[in-house]
Amino acid sequence: MSDSKKDKQPKTKIRNSKQLFARLFRYAWRYKAYFLLTIVATLIYSASNAEFLSLIKEVMDEGFVKQSPDKISVLPLSLFALMVVRALSTFISGYFMRVIARRVVEVLRVETFKRLMQLPVHFFDANSVGLLVSKLTYDIERLANVCAKSLHSILQEALTLIFVIGYMLYLDWRLTLMFAIVTPL
Repeated sequence: MSDSKKDKQPKTKIRNSKQLFARLFRYAWRYKAYFLLTIVATLIYSASNAEFLSLIKEVMDEGFVKQSPDKISVLPLSLFALMVVRALSTFISGYFMRVIARRVVEVLRVETFKRLMQLPVHFFDANSVGLLVSKLTYDIERLANVCAKSLHSILQEALTLIFVIGYMLYLDWRLTLMFAIVTPL
């Protein structure tokens, strides 16, 4: 395509990422039940991260230092049970986020196809079939999957951070506050 043709085509206004994410979130919000299951499973995973820290502390204190015979037999089972809970909650939260992403892809493809069917013939003459097929399949797929993965990661990491800071405050609030003051410096 020559430079003169590129200049004549209208440029699409690119929105910022926050607006795009909010728009995609409106599509995904239709599946509130799946979001609720994802959030509950992610809460369980994040709480299990803090519990893992607590259990490791107990393993060190009761298992290695004090060598309590009653604790030594229970601690490995507790660690195994915690790992099972973490694995299940990770699977459930990831699964339902993928369900949401698949449904959003379906809705976006249907809406895009409806819009394509309403366009005039000269639009199809001006644009290649490969580009249109790419937009309909690949671009929509990537967009929904990236948003689902990023939302899942943000939710999981933020909740884990909250639980770990809560556990640190529970252990020793003065040391935690001192750590929070010194760390940025």
